[in-house]
Amino acid sequence: GSPVKSIETQAFIGCTEITSITLWANVSSIGNGAFAPCISLENIFVDESNDRLSSVDGVLYNFEQTKLITHPAAKAQESFVIPETVTEIVGRAFAWCESIDEIIIPDSVTTIGNMAFLACKSLTSIEVPNSVVSIGDEAFSWNEDLVEITLPQNIESIGNRMFIYCSSLKTIIIPEGITTIGNEAFAYCESLTDITIPNSVESIGDRIFSYCFDLKNITLSNNIERIGDRAFYFCDKLEVIDIPVGVTSIADYAFASCTRLSDLTIPEGVVS
Repeated sequence: GSPVKSIETQAFIGCTEITSITLWANVSSIGNGAFAPCISLENIFVDESNDRLSSVDGVLYNFEQTKLITHPAAKAQESFVIPETVTEIVGRAFAWCESIDEIIIPDSVTTIGNMAFLACKSLTSIEVPNSVVSIGDEAFSWNEDLVEITLPQNIESIGNRMFIYCSSLKTIIIPEGITTIGNEAFAYCESLTDITIPNSVESIGDRIFSYCFDLKNITLSNNIERIGDRAFYFCDKLEVIDIPVGVTSIADYAFASCTRLSDLTIPEGVVS
């Protein structure tokens, strides 16, 4: 048959016993997360005559090494420094890399793809440099040991489910300049206690703080108009919240099961 030229997204999902993969010269295209979650994968090798892809110490890049495509999930190393040639961390690049507790992102990186750091369960902190202008949905989701993260100053949005199930996350500073925060962005961040949403934010998604059991203090942007469905569902330590006067809509179950909420004023402009 014809030689394989491309490997599509999650082509090897569920192949939990593979320990190494060799890509021959004809392979030119790799879909996001093609090898995720291959939880036993330790190395990806590339034939030396391949002019589209490359491998350094078992980590897969494009040929120019400007895109980091896959860090094998089972590659044993506690710390990983991304090369300064890299400008893009492709979607699911580090997904299920459970042994890494430190990833250093250089100033060369501008783009982080969807689910890029999904389920890096040993990662405790990460600093995203200000060179980054775009971060995809679910980029840091399911990082159960992540305690703190520094976000760049130049992104405009926090995507859907970006920090969902980051159950150890205690604090995060949302940069001024962010305009939208997606659905379930901080859902199940069970250790989050305080957060301020800057006035640059104009839209927050549904279920944004659902099941944030320890959330006690929140300051909302004065420029939002809607509080979404189940926005504060089961935030049972939340006692006081100041709803901005510009809010016109409070969706279903927005404050359901906030059992300690004792001080709440609904602005006159709320019509639904």
